[in-house]
Amino acid sequence: MTEKQLLKKAAKILLAREDVLKELIKVPAVRKAIAKALLTNPDFATLVVQVTYQTVANYVWGDALPNTTYHYRVRTQNDAGASDWSLGSFQTVAPRIQVTSPNGYEAWHRGLRYYIQWNDNVAESVVIDLYKGGVFLKTLATTSSAGAWQWEAGVDLVPGSDYSIRVRSSSDPALFAFSAAAFGIDPEKRHDAAESCWREPNLPHPFVRRPLRRAPRRAQN
Repeated sequence: MTEKQLLKKAAKILLAREDVLKELIKVPAVRKAIAKALLTNPDFATLVVQVTYQTVANYVWGDALPNTTYHYRVRTQNDAGASDWSLGSFQTVAPRIQVTSPNGYEAWHRGLRYYIQWNDNVAESVVIDLYKGGVFLKTLATTSSAGAWQWEAGVDLVPGSDYSIRVRSSSDPALFAFSAAAFGIDPEKRHDAAESCWREPNLPHPFVRRPLRRAPRRAQN
């Protein structure tokens, strides 16, 4: 018997002992194992969510586990009787965070404001940390997972080209993401602009200033 089958069998036994289940369900690991065993079966032998009557054509459920396939069925009912079941399924994804800005080679300046941006699918708040040279420097903010937070680069920061941003979950220490590459804060300017990989905000990459060329004058007769 596989682990999944064992979990499913154990869960069904526990459902028959409601007094025991109420105590075990308080343990997070047990709750997750029971839920995963019961929610992923397509035969609907055991229901975790059951709505017997509602007049709106949608239902919001917020207790889904990550990386899990769920099956559902819906039918309508009126004075003439009940319709056939309409079946469906969906799969949840793992929680994730991805830093999108600054994400490498930007040249930001002290005293100016910039938006730190990221993508995520988490409900909890996120924490934004600043690193320099791969070493934690300080926490910038704890904010909602809205995908953007405005930051004014402090004038006390040491100029450098080795800064990075980490965005992490406020509740799960294992869920975080860094900038894909380092960015600069008032980085040292290079003489050969063509070889510089630092980008000024809102300008093409690489940022190269080309000298203006004057058209030759025509000889006068």
